[in-house]
Amino acid sequence: MPKQEKTNKVTEEKETSAGKAHKVSKAETTGAEDFETNEVNSSTNGTFDTEKQAENDTESAMSVELVALKELADRKEVEAKEHYARLTYLAAEYDNFKRRSQKEKEKLYTTSVADVVSAFLPTLDNLERAMKSVDGSEHPETVSLLDGVAMVEKQLLEAMSKLGVVEMDALGKEFDPLHHHAVMHVEDDAFGHSEVVDVFQKGYIYKDGTVVRFAMVKVAN
Repeated sequence: MPKQEKTNKVTEEKETSAGKAHKVSKAETTGAEDFETNEVNSSTNGTFDTEKQAENDTESAMSVELVALKELADRKEVEAKEHYARLTYLAAEYDNFKRRSQKEKEKLYTTSVADVVSAFLPTLDNLERAMKSVDGSEHPETVSLLDGVAMVEKQLLEAMSKLGVVEMDALGKEFDPLHHHAVMHVEDDAFGHSEVVDVFQKGYIYKDGTVVRFAMVKVAN
């Protein structure tokens, strides 16, 4: 075989071997890259799954916490309503208590005034009788005494008026069993039906309508 052809053949074999080696090396490199890519993808997928699981766990925990908070809020709302209802009831009871107390105080005061005034009404009656017994007398001493008695009577009436006690206007009025006490009855066409024609004892009434003393009267028809 000529020397030149042998050389060419060797060269071709070397190139062929080099090409095969290059292909093998490239295949190996590609395989390694694919393996690394798969490893990276697997690692990425694993990380993603872990993060997803953690996120799901967090959401689940938050959901449980939200449910617990809602239940707590509902309980607190119920308690708040109960407290409000109790406070409203207590406030209403306190207002009622104040009104009752005020009425009781007023009633007690009225009763006390009526009792005190009733105690000295007989004295006032005696003063009026004394004045009537000497009415018309022209004796200087009698007139002077009458003026003194009249002044005392006036002072008593003013004191009673300041306490809210006034004389009933009974004469000529229709008989009222809530204010008058009839001790005599007369038939007389000159008067109206159930008309008070005479007052034997004056009656007195407190400003709120409470009778301190009934008027003793004579009623016609």
